[in-house]
Amino acid sequence: MTRPTLNHGKVFLWSVTGLILTKMWLTSAIRIEPALAPHDSLNYVSHAYAILAGAWFGAYSDMTLIKEPFYPIYLAVVQQIGLTLPFANLLLYATACVIACLAIRPIVRNGILLSVVFAALFFNPMTYASLAWLAMRSGVNDSLALLATACALGILVRRHAPLRALLKWWVGLAASFAAFWLTREEAIWLVPCVLVILAAYVLSIRKDPAFRWKVLALAIPLAFWYLSGAAIAKMNHHMYGWSVVVETKAPEFVSAYSSMARIVSDNNDIRIYVPKSSREIAYSVSPAARELEPSLEGPYGHNWINMVCKYSIHMCNDYAGSFFMWAFRDAVGAAGHYTSGAEARSFYLRLASEIDAACDSGRIKCRPKALTVFPNPTLAEAPEIWTNFRAGVQMATAFELFSLGHSIPLPNPALEDMYAFVVRSITLERHNLRGWLATAHPASITIESAAGDQQPIEGDLRQPSADVAAALAKNGRRTWHDSDVRFSITTACGDDCFIVATDAHNRKTRIPLSSATHDFSSSTVLYHLDAEDQPLQQYDYAGTQRALFSFDVFYHTVVPYFCIAGALMLLLRAARAAIRRRLTFPSAGDILSIGVMLSGGFLIFVLAALTVTFSAGFSPEYLGSFVPLMLLALSVAVAREGLVAYRFVRPRLRPLMKRFSKA
Repeated sequence: MTRPTLNHGKVFLWSVTGLILTKMWLTSAIRIEPALAPHDSLNYVSHAYAILAGAWFGAYSDMTLIKEPFYPIYLAVVQQIGLTLPFANLLLYATACVIACLAIRPIVRNGILLSVVFAALFFNPMTYASLAWLAMRSGVNDSLALLATACALGILVRRHAPLRALLKWWVGLAASFAAFWLTREEAIWLVPCVLVILAAYVLSIRKDPAFRWKVLALAIPLAFWYLSGAAIAKMNHHMYGWSVVVETKAPEFVSAYSSMARIVSDNNDIRIYVPKSSREIAYSVSPAARELEPSLEGPYGHNWINMVCKYSIHMCNDYAGSFFMWAFRDAVGAAGHYTSGAEARSFYLRLASEIDAACDSGRIKCRPKALTVFPNPTLAEAPEIWTNFRAGVQMATAFELFSLGHSIPLPNPALEDMYAFVVRSITLERHNLRGWLATAHPASITIESAAGDQQPIEGDLRQPSADVAAALAKNGRRTWHDSDVRFSITTACGDDCFIVATDAHNRKTRIPLSSATHDFSSSTVLYHLDAEDQPLQQYDYAGTQRALFSFDVFYHTVVPYFCIAGALMLLLRAARAAIRRRLTFPSAGDILSIGVMLSGGFLIFVLAALTVTFSAGFSPEYLGSFVPLMLLALSVAVAREGLVAYRFVRPRLRPLMKRFSKA
């Protein structure tokens, strides 16, 4: 009797379906936070809102062209299709994982192994971490990086197939890489990986009869990359008068910024790229720079410095690192030069020419002008960069930046309406508090954060009440007014906020706004909290969060060891080939590993250098898109080595199994 043959295609199909449904359930609680982040998520959502209204990116201002354009376009497309943003992100990443598995199918034919590869990619903890609750570019960046790499790998694996069979992979590479390039400004880090794979493709088909045509196919992604950027620049020129994709990479902006940064002053702190002493010199020699002084040195500029001081690197006397770039652009806007793209471009050219003329004439002391807005690290900073590089490798391979937490946004009806329209699924977590607060003298009541900032609320802080008199009498406060003391409010503030009673002499009594504080008494205030209704969740996800966290523990524990083992195996094969003097062409898995290591190393080195010189730092948003590539390379290596081990062990196990069955 013949044993039934396993249908590997069906095994993979049903496994993928089950895994997608499982992750949909586990992540079903994810909603998008309507965050007030003008330079980030709010910028993307408002741009998508404008696109849907037929106004491209909306009215021109200093916020219009600050980020790459693909993500707002993606948001608009998702809204038009009718999907919620969390679900669209999940489907896009699932598609990328499926295509990655299809790319390696000629070398990993076993359906069970392919399903394991898919699971390893699909349950990447960074895809359901804290950033998944935000309308941020990381929602698509990880998928696009994996898609581009998978399509390039699919071309390499099928290099001897007819050109017609390769065209779909070339088109996939062209579209995904162009989208990736137009999503984040540092997209160049992926280029080494793609180049290594495509270089191996060209070298391995030198004797192919269709060599010329197959090499000519390289023009497809190059043309798509160029034309997509040119189309965006053309549209921006038509709408705003500036032929540029993103302003922070425009030659005019880079020139103006670098002119400010080239001025030599008495500052020696490498974290302050354009110190106040340099700015004062610029004000003295450039009328254009002088227009920025009220903003950069006034209250608005100090808000940026205070933010850096409080939330970033705790430097409180000047603009640290990359934060000056945003304050600089805002200052140009405050000076009235963002009425159009042409006007902004003209101002940047004028600013650069005035400062450069002062430098070239010797009126002020300047260093050579840089070609980018980023500082060049020196040899003296090499040890610190190396320390940060090692830390970055550990962060990426051990998932140290993973976090399941998310914040509760402050209520803001205007933002919520726009977010809900664009992303179709937002968090509406609110604390509902009911109680009363009586005072010895008339007082106003507000809700404040721990920092003293007044918070928006919904509901009434003063309502009529006839049931407080007994409590006042019990506490010896019979003479206090017992009407209009009850409150019923809804707020996004939690345990870190306060209900504040302010009397006529501006004296404040702060009471923690927490269910733990049911009663509070002082000489001027008597407070009682009847109840606090916890935010209603559409799903009870305590159990699912435990499952998701356990996945992270698994990745955190296993992946670093697999990375070390994979690197050692790669070195061992290279050493064995060198000893035997037998230069065989590397396998597709080895080429993928080399490319991923080069791109990952490049990305982490750049982030390490920026951490030392520009305060960019490591974050899930910067490192997250590398993780799927790392998991793909590890999965292919494990699948390959597993098959080799299985083929080696299987014939040796058969005699033992026969003896065992006879016994």
